[in-house]
Amino acid sequence: MAGRLLRIFSALAIVSFLLTPSHGSSMRENDTALICFEGDCYPRYFVAEAEFKEVREGQIVDEGLFIRINLSTGKKEARLLTSDEAPTSQDLTAVVVPDWAYSLQDDAIAKYFTALGSASTTEVLEQLDLLEEECHELDFAERLSRSQATFNSIKGLLRHSYALVRSKAALVLGGALNNNPTVRQRAFEHYHLYEALSSALQVEDDMTCMKHELFALGALLRGSSEGTQRFQESAFALMKVVARKATEARRQDILARIRTLSEDMADTEQFPEDD
Repeated sequence: MAGRLLRIFSALAIVSFLLTPSHGSSMRENDTALICFEGDCYPRYFVAEAEFKEVREGQIVDEGLFIRINLSTGKKEARLLTSDEAPTSQDLTAVVVPDWAYSLQDDAIAKYFTALGSASTTEVLEQLDLLEEECHELDFAERLSRSQATFNSIKGLLRHSYALVRSKAALVLGGALNNNPTVRQRAFEHYHLYEALSSALQVEDDMTCMKHELFALGALLRGSSEGTQRFQESAFALMKVVARKATEARRQDILARIRTLSEDMADTEQFPEDD
């Protein structure tokens, strides 16, 4: 059991790492650009110190920093490594630790995450496969949805440049949502997943990704009164866009999935209200 949990947590750590941008310090030294949002401006490049500081939205983080999610605030923070934590190569970067890992394993697991280096796309795909297997367990899916850092990182993979990563991320999300009202409610209330999936489908050109994103969208909407309302208000236009792409690609399986989802959402009596 401990080995299985270790593999799962490794997957979560790798997925979280994938969304942590890192750049060399030489780029930062010559860049004075600012990021401004509603009158609040801050440097484009994060300036690390000995103590943890919050990494602001959109900031670029140098390689070789210790990066974590603050369990109290849910915000990403980073600091300089101490001499004991110094990386063994220029490519080593600290990994974000999912906030619920501590409740299921001891400090050895936390140290394992800290020591974990950068992940290749192949490794990320392998770990997404593992998550996809586990997320069909209702209890695991609910714990997954309680970790904002982890759930948001997987959602962020819907924008990844590599189609296979997007596809597998959609399968993980769909598996966690499928027949799980608790996860579905959190996805609506806390993670804006409907908007993320809609945006992904609008620009998706890979047919396998599209099919899996439709699976995740259906898992989010079915059995949900809010999902039915959202679909009837805005998703029919989205389905037309997706159907046009599927028609051009001659993908009858995707067209059938679109028809089924549209019919299900039109038949509100077929699905119970949320608990």
